[in-house]
Amino acid sequence: MSPTPISTFVPPPNPSTEGTPEWFYNEIMRFIEPDLLTTVIPTHAEKYANQSKPDCVARMTSYEHAFMVFEKAAADVAQEYRVGMEKVRDAAKDDLGAAERRIDESGK
Repeated sequence: MSPTPISTFVPPPNPSTEGTPEWFYNEIMRFIEPDLLTTVIPTHAEKYANQSKPDCVARMTSYEHAFMVFEKAAADVAQEYRVGMEKVRDAAKDDLGAAERRIDESGK
């Protein structure tokens, strides 16, 4: 059985969560499986109320795959942020050192 097709409609991010772990989860998951957004999951009971058992099993299998893809994507994003923050930190240290040297050189 093929995976559940990804919906073409992706709800806009919730601005009240911007920058939070929930926001990052949704930003990643919206490209993997929009049906697993935190704003969409509460609609599942109604949306899938009449779904057959085999279709439900297939959907859950598809979701398991989506969560595995999410884990890899989230780890990649976290690593990119870690490396980026280290570069910013190193640049800040360099700038601070340069500023200190200018103060020392000016004799003040």
